[in-house]
Amino acid sequence: MFHHSGLVCALASEELEKPVHLPENWPQGRYVLLFDPLDGSSNTDVNMPLGTIVSVLRYEGSGLPSEPEMIRKGTRQVAACYLLYGSSTMLVFTAGQGVQGFTLDPGVGEYLLSHENIRMPRAGKVYSANEGNSRKWSSGTRQFMEYLKAPDKATGGTYSARYTGCLVADVHRILLGGGIYLYPGETDKPEGKLRLLYEANPLAMVVEQAGGQASTGTMRVLEVEPKTLHQRVPLIIGSIVARLVDTRTNLARLLNHGRLAGTGRLVILPVDQGFEHGPGRSFAPNPPSYHPHYHFGLAVEAECNAYAAPLGFLEAGGGQYAGAIPLILKLNNHDMLHEDKDPLPAVTGSVKEALRLGCVAVGFTIYPGSVHCGRMYEQLREIAEEAKNAGLAVVVWSYPRGSSLSKEGETAIDVVAYAAQIAAQLGAHVIKVKLPTAHLEQAAAKKVYEAEQVPIKMLSERVKHVVQSAFAGRRIVIFSGGPKGDDKTFFEEVRAIRDGNGFGSIIGRNSFQRPKADAIKFLQTVMGIYAGEIP
Repeated sequence: MFHHSGLVCALASEELEKPVHLPENWPQGRYVLLFDPLDGSSNTDVNMPLGTIVSVLRYEGSGLPSEPEMIRKGTRQVAACYLLYGSSTMLVFTAGQGVQGFTLDPGVGEYLLSHENIRMPRAGKVYSANEGNSRKWSSGTRQFMEYLKAPDKATGGTYSARYTGCLVADVHRILLGGGIYLYPGETDKPEGKLRLLYEANPLAMVVEQAGGQASTGTMRVLEVEPKTLHQRVPLIIGSIVARLVDTRTNLARLLNHGRLAGTGRLVILPVDQGFEHGPGRSFAPNPPSYHPHYHFGLAVEAECNAYAAPLGFLEAGGGQYAGAIPLILKLNNHDMLHEDKDPLPAVTGSVKEALRLGCVAVGFTIYPGSVHCGRMYEQLREIAEEAKNAGLAVVVWSYPRGSSLSKEGETAIDVVAYAAQIAAQLGAHVIKVKLPTAHLEQAAAKKVYEAEQVPIKMLSERVKHVVQSAFAGRRIVIFSGGPKGDDKTFFEEVRAIRDGNGFGSIIGRNSFQRPKADAIKFLQTVMGIYAGEIP
């Protein structure tokens, strides 16, 4: 069939060692097909489901493609599909614009559209895995499986096991009903069993187009750079979250982790300074901090509530430290290579990536006072809506900055309180601001503060006023730790935050620029003050 279609120039299959090229005198197309002709072949003798999986690549060269030209990342696919042979025969297809399902009508001999615009449920109740191999799985994989089997604390429900031995059938069930399929790497086969080009890539494209995700356990399947035609990979594919959670659940995870669990206080380690200020300024004072794993380790060992960082840092350590500490993905960042009095950070991450990394929240910076603040507010509104729909909390760095503000005005009490109010109105659950000074920047606000005698002389009073400005304390307000400075002064500021009913601190450079032992001692002292254990 493919030989005479005029659409195909080469074929490759997991059943053939080398690709097959069409003879030059036959019609030549521009597409390469990579396929598994009979998935689940061991089911043939027992009348169980079977399948076929197909990946389609476009060939841009001249003549016939060489074998290396057929070895491409999954992101290069132009289409993918599978056929399921069971109680009926189905074709599930995507060309990168959603997923459509067709069922064979034997009466007319045609595939008819039966499942239009398939969308995978965001979570499910079914897992599919060959648990006979569980003794060869990593401890992390075994722990995850136990998590799926344990009753959900919110609903009491557990996952059910469904495994047919046919990859297509198992993935098809999950595509329609939600859940997760796993064929992880094993101790004697860490590279996995399934073929990247013939099985993992095409199924990953179908599932992602339907709103799910596909991972090797450490990275997105479609981003794997293949080296050989028959390369194998681990595969974890299915719904985007294992269990449905709401925002309150993730806020509870944030507040109930680490030394301050259950106190209503937070100490978060943020490490976005490498992007914001450059690696030399950020990490040279403590060279081990160049390594992304250092910060995960520091946050865990110091018993912080959470660790916040941009995409690259979280990806670099997320696999090793999965589940060790709540994570916050910072979704926008601003660099110092182009100094701008009216900054507009670039969006550098997404809610989908936060979910893939198992985060409890997303972080976003706004600069009230910048001429670009309107654009930032619009971006935050869209991101906050998506995050909340996915059950993630929203953490907003609200830093007044812009050509209309003086340097002193960036930390003025009226301006900082205003920034907290803006973040709350934009839907933030957690608001990060700088500690305010007693300076009043806005003339109109100054008249009101003086007329109403708003108490702002003491730092604790100013903290209380900022918290009051965030819906009378109905939003969590935490305060920036700033650059490394005098510890005695810093601890006095922490006491003022505590006494002013602030919710805690988010401390970056002032912690990770110290040797780890000193940083842990420093953070533990801060936590001791918030917990009331240190006067």
